[in-house]
Amino acid sequence: MKIKEVLKIPRKTLSEKCLREILPYGKGFLFVDRINKLCKRSVESQKHFRKEEPYFREHFKDIPLTPGVFIIESAAQTCSVLVRNNIKNQENYHILLFKIKEATFKRPVFPDTDIKTAAKIKTVKNGVFTLSSVVKSKNEEVARMTFIVVAVKKEDFKKRWGLKTSQQE
Repeated sequence: MKIKEVLKIPRKTLSEKCLREILPYGKGFLFVDRINKLCKRSVESQKHFRKEEPYFREHFKDIPLTPGVFIIESAAQTCSVLVRNNIKNQENYHILLFKIKEATFKRPVFPDTDIKTAAKIKTVKNGVFTLSSVVKSKNEEVARMTFIVVAVKKEDFKKRWGLKTSQQE
C-alpha cells in the first residue's frame, strides 16, 4: 500500500506495518509501535522497549536505561506522522527535525516498559511546524519536548545538497 493510500483511509489508529509505509525508516530504527489516535492537530502513540534490545547491554551496563535520545526519537517520529497527516502529497516531502527547543526528562525508562507519547501542533507557518509532546509511562510523565520541524520537498532537498534527483537517476 502506498503512503498516500495509508493516510487517506479514514482511521484513527495505525499499526506498525502502516507506520513502515509512512515513515522513511527500516524496522530497526522505528521507535513507534503503533498510533493509537490520529487527529488533525494531535496524535497519540505507543512504544514498548523490549529488554532484548542490544542497547540495554551497552548503555549504562550496570543499570539498564533506555537512552534519552531514543525517547526523543520516538516522540519525533510520532510528530512526523502528525505533520504528514497535515500535508498534501506528503509522500513528496521529507519531514526534518530543525530544532529541539526543549527536552526535559523526569524519570527513567527501564527495559520491558511501554511509553505513550501525546503530541500536538502548536503552530504552522510556511511548512514550519512547532509541536509539543509529552511522554508517559504507567501514567507518569517521563519526558516533555518541543520540536520545530520543516517539511521540505524531496527534490528540493536533493538539489540543495547535491544528491541525485529522480530526473538524474
